[in-house]
Amino acid sequence: MASLIDEMTPHEAREFFSKGWITHDAMWYYHAIQECGVSVANRLNMAAVKTMSMIEIQRIRKRLGAGGGPVRDFEEFKRVFSQSFDLIKPDFMHCHYSFPAENILRAGFKECFAYEGVKKAGLVEHYQCGVIERIKGWLEAMGIAYEINPQFSGCLMHQTGSCSIDFLLRFT
Repeated sequence: MASLIDEMTPHEAREFFSKGWITHDAMWYYHAIQECGVSVANRLNMAAVKTMSMIEIQRIRKRLGAGGGPVRDFEEFKRVFSQSFDLIKPDFMHCHYSFPAENILRAGFKECFAYEGVKKAGLVEHYQCGVIERIKGWLEAMGIAYEINPQFSGCLMHQTGSCSIDFLLRFT
């Protein structure tokens, strides 16, 4: 008898494990709020997502044979980012990215799973976007300096009705 994982396509496996990770993240956040309050839960969530993503991107870069040093230029970044995004993005995350100009990454959501979840839980007024921390962690682990436009705190989808963020990248 074949194992369950052997019966899954790579796409099905990514969807399955991504839903588990997101469910854990949501339940951790919910219970942290119950135990510690929303301010502490937000701070811990942001820190956990960022440090996880820094480890994640190093693992991906190793699989790509990209090495662990700083990313040298925009072309290398586009290759690493696109491969990484394609690996980790499940279908239910209606996120998008593009490179509209030299040294600019544009990322955002048509519909945001995190926004919908915290809105249902009645916490959207207090939520600090943990999703953006994943991209920040990737950039910092790759040694890329950046600026974000627009600057915001909280949830951009809640504040403006849309989520689209430009990262102006500076390579050393």
